[in-house]
Amino acid sequence: MKNGYVRILVIALINLAVAGVYFWVLGQLDMAEKVYADPTLFLLAGGGFSAVMIGVALLSAK
Repeated sequence: MKNGYVRILVIALINLAVAGVYFWVLGQLDMAEKVYADPTLFLLAGGGFSAVMIGVALLSAK
């Protein structure tokens, strides 16, 4: 039972790290204002980010 809680914690920390890298890259490329201003670009970036987050969770859950 304890192993399940550790696995959930690890998945949450990995997802937090991926989110940090995503927003850091957006900031370094000065893309944050462009992404949040254009609804289509925001949808594409958000969808890509969600796909990466789901993939990381599924890969680390195995």
